[in-house]
Amino acid sequence: MSYLIDTDRLPMTCEDSLIAATALHHAHTIVTRDLSHFKHADVPALDPTAL
Repeated sequence: MSYLIDTDRLPMTCEDSLIAATALHHAHTIVTRDLSHFKHADVPALDPTAL
């Protein structure tokens, strides 16, 4: 099941929102191959394939 949350007209799934919130709360960096999911979440994110 996937829900979309409209933040500034940019949809973010509920799952991605929970991941971003958890990373922000614990001051962690998200490691993902698809940075577009988090580019507007104001959370540090890293693509391991770009290293």
